Amino acid sequence: MQATSGPFAHSANRDGQRHPLLDHLLATGELAAQFGSAFNLTDHCQLAGLWHDIGKAAPAFQAYLDGCEAG
Repeated sequence: MQATSGPFAHSANRDGQRHPLLDHLLATGELAAQFGSAFNLTDHCQLAGLWHDIGKAAPAFQAYLDGCEAG
């Protein structure tokens, strides 16, 4: 699944593309699960990856990203 709208994890890159928060959390969860599998902690690590930046969904952080892009 790939998100097409906010909230966002990061401000726009050089190409003007924003990184949707959902995409960021899902990708991080998958990567964390891969690392966790070596310790038989796949599910725990996937959850940690999914939740690690959930605070970025807060309106204040989204306003901060908008401000960064505005200069």
